[in-house]
Amino acid sequence: MKTVKLGIAGAFSGTRTAHTPQLKWGALLAVRHWELRKGTSIRVYFGDEQADGRLAPKVARDLTAEKVDGVVGHFSSECAIAAAPIYQEAGIPLMVPAATHPDLSKWPHVFRLCAQDEQLARLMAKWVSDRFSSSRVILVDDGSLYGRRLMDYVDIFLDQQSLGPLTRVTWSHQMDPSEKKLITRKWEKRYQAVLFGGRSHVAGDLADTFTSQGSHLPLLFGDDALNPQFLQQIERDCGVVWVMGFLPPKYSRKTAPFIDDYQRINHDNPGYYAAATYAATEILLQAVEKRKKGEEGLLQLISANKWDSLLGEVVFDEQGDWEECSLGVWEVKKGGFHLLERCVIPLEI
Repeated sequence: MKTVKLGIAGAFSGTRTAHTPQLKWGALLAVRHWELRKGTSIRVYFGDEQADGRLAPKVARDLTAEKVDGVVGHFSSECAIAAAPIYQEAGIPLMVPAATHPDLSKWPHVFRLCAQDEQLARLMAKWVSDRFSSSRVILVDDGSLYGRRLMDYVDIFLDQQSLGPLTRVTWSHQMDPSEKKLITRKWEKRYQAVLFGGRSHVAGDLADTFTSQGSHLPLLFGDDALNPQFLQQIERDCGVVWVMGFLPPKYSRKTAPFIDDYQRINHDNPGYYAAATYAATEILLQAVEKRKKGEEGLLQLISANKWDSLLGEVVFDEQGDWEECSLGVWEVKKGGFHLLERCVIPLEI
């Protein structure tokens, strides 16, 4: 029997590895469970782009040269967008569990198992507009493609609520500490809340800067901050820190083997992206199995069929998206994430 070749692409080294366990073990547990059930052989190829869009094309070319059947990953939107044309040319499906940028929908070989930036931005905008009546809200990004786009959407939705025009700035974790302290004091006097869109390590730096100085200015972060490393960066509880992101899988007979194995290996609960990576991997493996039975090509199979997965039944729309996931709002308190609210997509504000 021919060995299935699976590519897993993401940040396996560098500064942006907060979500790496979810990518790695979401995929590897799906592979392990599939092999146990089916008795098939799967060879896994890891591609380390370090969440750097400049490295992603080389990773894509390397995986293409290995003639992989499909690729799961590229958590970073910037990396997924940079790699997508290479997979497209080779006819290789890219299963995306976490990259939220809308531009990925234009590629017919990309299949996404998370909502786009627009839905998270709607939730952030609604949360703010329900709690703050003035325009004294500042939108902050880290200069990344993901961060800028998320805040672009928040800006648009808040403007629709007549809360604009809003201040937009970029936060760098490499700023001098004294400059950060000055910014903290200035923002405390001028604004009612800070909304941040960007990468986890920068989000953690901003949160720690404010909380360590005893600031009570409410801070609201996007989904990349929903991970243990973000919590580790915050040294003390102070003020209000909210994080918004996708709800993790519930424990059930179906999800138990995955959740139990993930907890045993990582000593932590799997987040949504781990479950989405598992689901993306099992859908790809199901499609490869169908292709071996003489059915049509892999891309056509994935787009045209219903798939049973850890997340439930998955049917991709014409853009290759599946958005039947739910969002949540967590408060950071006593070193943990405490769920405050569940929200079903699509959201309206």
